[in-house]
Amino acid sequence: MDFTSIVAAVDASLPSALAARTAWRLGERTGATVALRHVMKDIWWGPGDTAPRLELDINRKLVSQRREAVLAQLSKTLPAGFEQRFAIDFGHPPWVLQTLVRQLGASLVVLGGKRDRLAHALSGSTAHDLLRLLDVPLLITAGPVLEFSRVLAAVDFSSMAQPT
Repeated sequence: MDFTSIVAAVDASLPSALAARTAWRLGERTGATVALRHVMKDIWWGPGDTAPRLELDINRKLVSQRREAVLAQLSKTLPAGFEQRFAIDFGHPPWVLQTLVRQLGASLVVLGGKRDRLAHALSGSTAHDLLRLLDVPLLITAGPVLEFSRVLAAVDFSSMAQPT
């Protein structure tokens, strides 16, 4: 498989920063560009398309705070200049990431694994939703991966396994 573009879904957690480092290293090794994306759920829930000025100011502050938190965490694991490949998108994370993968023609999505059982029980997980939505491989990391010595791919011979 040729890697042209890799999407790393990131947030302000350490597992996410370690996954971003894995994506970055894969990008360096394969020549693929890495898009670092944080997806915030939509903030404005009011009627109509126009939010009142007060709410726009609050939204700007929330986005700014989230940006600072994510960048601070990523700066612990990524080289200088990574900020140029970072962006915040809005919406339901799996859908936004699926759209981004299609727009970029990404070959891989990298996500940090987490174990929040309550959140998973209440609303599922981003990883679970991405597994159902994506038609490209999804790498879920469980810690820092600097080198790959072995890769295990569970596949069958169905049409769904063809991309792997």
